[in-house]
Amino acid sequence: MAQSLTPQEGMLIRVDVEDQLEGMGVLEDGTPYLTTAGLAKMCGVNTRTIARIYEDWDTEKTRSRGQQIQSILSDSGYTGDAIHIPVTLNNQKYNVLPDAVCMGILEYYAFISNPTSQTAQHIYRILARVSFREYVYRVVGYQQRTEELDKWKQYHDRVSLVANSVPQGYFSIFNEIASMIVDIIKAGLPVNSQIVPDISVGKTWGKTWIDSDFDSKYGARIKYEHNYPEYFPQSNSNPQDVWAYPDSALALFREWFRNEYLAKKYPAYIQRQADKLSLPETVKNGLSKLYCKDQIESK
Repeated sequence: MAQSLTPQEGMLIRVDVEDQLEGMGVLEDGTPYLTTAGLAKMCGVNTRTIARIYEDWDTEKTRSRGQQIQSILSDSGYTGDAIHIPVTLNNQKYNVLPDAVCMGILEYYAFISNPTSQTAQHIYRILARVSFREYVYRVVGYQQRTEELDKWKQYHDRVSLVANSVPQGYFSIFNEIASMIVDIIKAGLPVNSQIVPDISVGKTWGKTWIDSDFDSKYGARIKYEHNYPEYFPQSNSNPQDVWAYPDSALALFREWFRNEYLAKKYPAYIQRQADKLSLPETVKNGLSKLYCKDQIESK
């Protein structure tokens, strides 16, 4: 999956080690990082060398070294416009580099630079046996926050209950809109018993289906059993009878979902849900912009 980090001032470092000489840590969102000095140490180069790479990345990308690093990052799926993240800790500003960037620069110094760095090769081999993320987590004693895991629990529990429940030859709304649900959870909207996006999409699509007499064009839709987790209030009426649609209409649904629901219905729906939970304006804005017209057309 493509990765893109947008550096923002004010991101907080989770402090898990007092020894800042280690030069590594974990950001509030769980992203492992190295400081400039930390990455320089791993690569076997001086700190200023690493700083020059990210301080003027736009220019660096036009040079041989930058082009090589950019190629490595692109191959790994990293798509960020910048490669460092300005952070603030104890009123002090720092520049840190996320895990994907660290591995890209480390690979460059291990195998491509002239001369190559034996230190970088040694560290790269260590990290080839355990992921960079796991390595940093282990060194700093970091465990993913319970709330980070909890925000996915209710969605994951729903997914596990409906796995393989859709009749062969048919598709379900819940499964088809999974990418949207994942996007809005990442953007800060909890998906739980109060917020059920597939109901919104399902009702809107169902009306379109009936109004357009798609039964006669694509075959009849059918009901199948859909269950909610037992701690959901909706579970009192399990199993739910929900609609499954013939696969012959799947391409039509996906086009409708992209061009009609996300482009026209989603903004009002997501605003109502965000208001219901009194989410911060920054979160509301992020949710609203997820599927703006330009982004939908570029997907």
